[in-house]
Amino acid sequence: RTRWTVSLLGNILVALFYAIFLYSAIKLWIRTGSLIGTGLVTFNTIAVACLLTRRRPTGVTGSIRNWILAPLTVSMPFLLRPIGSTSWPAIVVSTGGQVLGLCIMIVSLLALNRSVGIVAANRGLVTRGPYAWVRHPLYAGEITFSLGFLASNWSHLNAVIMLALVLAQVARTYQEEVLLLRDERYAAYRVAV
Repeated sequence: RTRWTVSLLGNILVALFYAIFLYSAIKLWIRTGSLIGTGLVTFNTIAVACLLTRRRPTGVTGSIRNWILAPLTVSMPFLLRPIGSTSWPAIVVSTGGQVLGLCIMIVSLLALNRSVGIVAANRGLVTRGPYAWVRHPLYAGEITFSLGFLASNWSHLNAVIMLALVLAQVARTYQEEVLLLRDERYAAYRVAV
């Protein structure tokens, strides 16, 4: 019953944060007519749908570090601040990195489907799509997207946040690996991929 209550509260928070994000994106579109946020709206819509319909895990991490680190890692990109470079090479690199990262993120989410989560948990082994070649493509896509953003929005603060984000994603990956290695199927998948 406690786990169900925590899950329900988590789902309500996810839906609330998504509603605030969507409201801001719609206001920006009405004010400017710019579709620049369309990719992020698409990604976040898929992410929220996957989170709200996710499978029950067969195992969840007991690591307090992961319960703190995972939500922080998900929140860190919101600390990045747009500055906007006028240098066309920076804009090209930034746009390319963000589009590539966003595509990787969307394809990874669609492959994960109902196996997505925030803290390390075993919701079933996913080996389709990009998971056939890389064990953590969603994190790779997030890092690629954020580095693309940094290319045209350079500041010391953004660089420090990006460094923290990359280190946190590496630590999060390690936490997931520790939990998933308890499953023999994942151990075999890890050797192959």
